[in-house]
Amino acid sequence: MGKNTLTASMALGLGVLAVAQSLPAIAANLTAPFDIENTAVLPKGVRNPRFKNIMIPLETKFNDNGVVEPLGQPLNKRVTWNDIVEAQATTEDKNLVSGSVSSMGMNGTDSPGSTTGQVNTAVDVKVPVLAMGVTDRLTLAVAVPVYHVDIATATGFVKSDQGQAFVNDVCSSDPTKCNDAKRKLDNAVNQKLTRLGYNPVESRTVSNVGDMKFVGKYRLPVNDKLSIAFKPTVTAPTGVAPNVDQAVDVPTGDGQWDVGATVVGAYQVLPWLEVSSNVTYTNQLPDSIERRIPKSSDDRLSSDKERVNRDLGDQYSVGATLTFGDPHKGFSLATAYSFQYMDRVTYKGSMFSKDRYSFLEQFDQPEQWVHSATVMATFATIDWFKEGKFFYPFQAQVAYSRPFAGRNVAAADVLAAEIVLFF
Repeated sequence: MGKNTLTASMALGLGVLAVAQSLPAIAANLTAPFDIENTAVLPKGVRNPRFKNIMIPLETKFNDNGVVEPLGQPLNKRVTWNDIVEAQATTEDKNLVSGSVSSMGMNGTDSPGSTTGQVNTAVDVKVPVLAMGVTDRLTLAVAVPVYHVDIATATGFVKSDQGQAFVNDVCSSDPTKCNDAKRKLDNAVNQKLTRLGYNPVESRTVSNVGDMKFVGKYRLPVNDKLSIAFKPTVTAPTGVAPNVDQAVDVPTGDGQWDVGATVVGAYQVLPWLEVSSNVTYTNQLPDSIERRIPKSSDDRLSSDKERVNRDLGDQYSVGATLTFGDPHKGFSLATAYSFQYMDRVTYKGSMFSKDRYSFLEQFDQPEQWVHSATVMATFATIDWFKEGKFFYPFQAQVAYSRPFAGRNVAAADVLAAEIVLFF
């Protein structure tokens, strides 16, 4: 095997460290809220179609230390010659790379360069909802989100002086193989992914239905100033589950069932001021799913697949809201704070050592939390319609939410607009 073949083989191993496995705005991961909880229910027999449009530009995230970094940061990794040696497919190739590095006076911990990558994502979710008042205190609803996601990606390789010297030496030995080696170096990340059986990282558009939600809300009888509502929720796995062959994945669903409940309490302090708070618990039920099982704690990419037992972390949230004005008549404004927390995922399998499943847990869904602030403006004609002052009852709402601190979640603002009809 000549040195030109050696360089081509070397290029296949350059994208050797972590690649972002899933985008944090989709599926089980936490994001800033796109709505504010309330205690309102529909009168008996009233039907309530509503349409919500949610927009999330995903470019940055809070990492494990709570520091904001680019979404594609895991693609930017320093590569060592030892990494190159370990990435070779055969013992012969490993010996050839190791011998060539040593003959040029380079150490295994030195670096031929770094992989580079950028991932920018725009998420647009359209959510039609149909609700109906079963009694004057009980409302039932169903929501079916539809995702449209644009993913823009770019990968490359920046050679160090040592890497450039290595390539120059090969090019001088066999110019006919030089361009091929350079091309493989520039596409180093995808070369590694393809060799392990992944689909290449590339820009694409995804349009799919998400997980369907069935929601109930029961308003307890208290008094004119204090109201309390209980809201159970069941989420069905109708979305597209995570794809084990996608290095940059865009699942629109978790692939399993969720059951949860929210309790909301509100107090009318003044005719134009209401204070409320809410608490939510969601149990993400255990299931089984095919995953790739990492071989080490510093490289999630692996050719080993297994269908493992999975238990996604349960979710908890608390929030508080101030509402100024009457949300049923004219303009009103609500401001809210929320804290969300999700336990880490756990996996159990039987094909590999226990450590390898802990590596998967570390990469796949570590502990997450996020603090967010939300502002929502509402225009409504409901009371005006009841008073005969407007021809049709409706609400129009615009909400803006910003996460201001977090861990392992998207650092993305959320903008949502909604039109609500009644008949």
